[in-house]
Amino acid sequence: MTDDDPIPDRLRAEAERHAPDRDRMWGRVEAAMADSARSAEIRRWGAPLIAAAVLAALALTGWNLVGPRMGERPAQPIAGANSVTPGSPTGTPSPDPSSTPAHEVLRPKASPTAKRRAPRPPSGPLITVRGTGGAHGGRFWGSQCNVVVTARRPVTALTVTIRVSGSRAAGAWTSAPQQDFDVDVRESRGELIYRFVLERGRTLQPGTHTFTAHYLQDRGRDRDGRRAASFSVVARSGSGPATTVRGRF
Repeated sequence: MTDDDPIPDRLRAEAERHAPDRDRMWGRVEAAMADSARSAEIRRWGAPLIAAAVLAALALTGWNLVGPRMGERPAQPIAGANSVTPGSPTGTPSPDPSSTPAHEVLRPKASPTAKRRAPRPPSGPLITVRGTGGAHGGRFWGSQCNVVVTARRPVTALTVTIRVSGSRAAGAWTSAPQQDFDVDVRESRGELIYRFVLERGRTLQPGTHTFTAHYLQDRGRDRDGRRAASFSVVARSGSGPATTVRGRF
């Protein structure tokens, strides 16, 4: 370059003529500073988030690798220096239900009533029967014969028959439910026949029941006409055998 070269003079002239735009320069500086602040903020918050994501992935992977398998029981902890004793002031951890000994499990005791067996039906005959003669009530009241039946079990079929000779019928009744019986009184060959029949589908409950035949003595006959009276009782319970009892008054 020679002293006659005009380039330096031009550069110097341009430099002296140049007027810098201060507002534009400050705008670029502020924009650069804002970009730097955002980058620092991202770096400051992004690192923990990335670290947390990595830890979560490691935790899931580690559990799949070293976690307990299905059906396997976890190993029992070995007592050591850090074990908590029952008397420790920090409290006693609740026991694992799977590790509780079988003999310590409390089960409710059976109720005494559960061990009781169902009551057995009374033994002995189905019925017992006795015949009694009522006192004479004179000419107008007459006499009566009573058949007393004691049932030990429910009776599903029952027929009570009373026969009295040389008399006239005056009535018949029973202490059992009257609506459960068909009562019939008729005369045949010089004797009265009183019949009490338990209706089909009805049941005579266990207990003592009386069946009465009321009659009037004919004139000229022995007032002790009860000696000519007799009875018969036929009873059955369910599908069991029939029980028959006969007697005289």
